[in-house]
Amino acid sequence: CIKKILEGIGDGKKRALFSLINFFRSIGVEKDELEKIIYSWDEKNKPPLPNGYIKAQISWALRHKPTF
Repeated sequence: CIKKILEGIGDGKKRALFSLINFFRSIGVEKDELEKIIYSWDEKNKPPLPNGYIKAQISWALRHKPTF
């Protein structure tokens, strides 16, 4: 599922973003690498999510424990 999501999607981007952030945090990806992966993924989405939304979601996730 993660590989498919990383190819870019048209619908369900907010839910996919939540899943990606939690997945990468659960395997120990650091903040800088996480942001690189997420912003690269979002460029493939049609249309992409607003950068401010992504930044807010990453910021929120980093202040909380990963959700498994």
